[in-house]
Amino acid sequence: MVLVQFLFQGLIVFVTSIPLYFLFQNPLSWTVDNFSGLNIMNYIALSIIPFSISLEATADVQLERFKKLKQQGLIPREELMETGLWRRSRHPNLFFDLVTWTCFAVASICDPISVCSLIGPIVLFCVMEFLTTPLTEAHMKKKRGDVYTQYVQRTNKYLVM
Repeated sequence: MVLVQFLFQGLIVFVTSIPLYFLFQNPLSWTVDNFSGLNIMNYIALSIIPFSISLEATADVQLERFKKLKQQGLIPREELMETGLWRRSRHPNLFFDLVTWTCFAVASICDPISVCSLIGPIVLFCVMEFLTTPLTEAHMKKKRGDVYTQYVQRTNKYLVM
């Protein structure tokens, strides 16, 4: 079972990383007179990546702090994380991870074949939507019951607004 899980994770990492292959294959040329190879969409996508990585890290830090406060008994055990980015999204870390990989994919598009880089974020979304999120939410519903059901009703799954 562990081998199957390991191989599945390796496959997901491989497929998710496809945009990097195409990004590094982008035919850039840099001369004194001219820099070509990237268009405005590439620049926009690449400029979003640091922000999405920062926000993903922020969500992870917020959750870690919350868990530490719970362990110290400063927050009741049954309380849910509903502050910071977690107030607007049940899975902000997953959302910003998907934004990051989608930006890598968009940034890597330079010719018709490089559109294949979109396979990475599509597969990542499918894994999040149909595997990771349902497993996590089923566990939380079992652990927290009606409190979690109410949280689900008032909080977006991914989108932070």
